[in-house]
Amino acid sequence: MRVTAAVLYDTKKPVVVEDVELLEPGPHEVQVRWTANGVCHSDLHVITGDSPHPLPVQALLSTHRGGTCVVVGVSPAGTRVSVDPSLLLQQRVLTGSSFGAGHQRTDVPMLIDLYMTGKYRLDELISRRLPLGDLNHAFDLMLQGEVKRSVIVYP
Repeated sequence: MRVTAAVLYDTKKPVVVEDVELLEPGPHEVQVRWTANGVCHSDLHVITGDSPHPLPVQALLSTHRGGTCVVVGVSPAGTRVSVDPSLLLQQRVLTGSSFGAGHQRTDVPMLIDLYMTGKYRLDELISRRLPLGDLNHAFDLMLQGEVKRSVIVYP
C-alpha cells in the first residue's frame, strides 16, 4: 500500500514528504492509522544531528519539585549538564527518564478520560494545525517561538 510519509534522509536537511510503500502487518503486528502528530523538539534534535539516530527515519526543561530536579526532553548527545550540588541536599534525587517515565497502559487512558470530561484542556495548548506538507514550516515556527505547539493533521 502506498502512503505519504515524512522521511529524514540526512541530518541538517529538511524532512522530505513523499509517497512510500507500507508493508502489510506481519504476525503479532497491527496497522495503526495516525490522525495527528505533535511537532516536538526531540524530533528537531534528530534532524539537526544533535541526537544521533540511524537514518533514514524521527528540550531541555529544568524545574524543581520538592521529591527532585526534573530534566525533561532530549539533550544533544555529548552535552554535559551542570547541577548545583545544593539541589541534591535535603534528600533530593537526580534521576533520568524517558518520555516523562509515563506508563502507557494506565496514563494514556487516564489522559483520554480527563480530556473527554473537559478536565484536561489539550486543545488550548495547540497553536496551529498544519498539513503534513508543512512539517518543515512547523519546525521553523517552533524555532522562532511563534507557537506553543503545532500539530500535523493527516487527511
